[in-house]
Amino acid sequence: MQLFKLNAALMGVPQVRERLFFIGNRMGYPKLKLEFNEPLIPFGEVRSEKGKPIKTGSASIYLLEHATDKDASFSSVKKRLGLKKSRFGAAINSDNKVSYTLTVKGEHYRLCDKMSLSEQDAINIQSFPQDYDFLGYSPKSFLGYTVPPVMMYKLAREIRRQWLG
Repeated sequence: MQLFKLNAALMGVPQVRERLFFIGNRMGYPKLKLEFNEPLIPFGEVRSEKGKPIKTGSASIYLLEHATDKDASFSSVKKRLGLKKSRFGAAINSDNKVSYTLTVKGEHYRLCDKMSLSEQDAINIQSFPQDYDFLGYSPKSFLGYTVPPVMMYKLAREIRRQWLG
């Protein structure tokens, strides 16, 4: 049994998403060497044209108006403004950085237009095809639970290459 901590961002997925993989081997194959170092894909390369509007007058709009490219979440904005820290799960995506991990309960915002992520943004970040059928489930909820398809493809391809030639 081998254990690997892999980051989707290094596997051609436009998202920092670290996952643990347990890979068993009962066939006597040699130990795997899994190292991925693909170029990072910043959010600006995969984001949709327009985000999802935020309710006027909300605290989210206030925080986004004060956010900078250095802020990873609303928590960092609040700290800089001297406010009580909270909302660690409210990620701020900048065009020149890889997107943060999509989660089921977390919030994601776009610094470029001060909006929430669109469904298309979430689908792109998670590397699903735009025409994927989510069977009536909310894409955001569904995507927060899944391993990105491109990540799984690259992992399977590498295992096949090393073990089956």
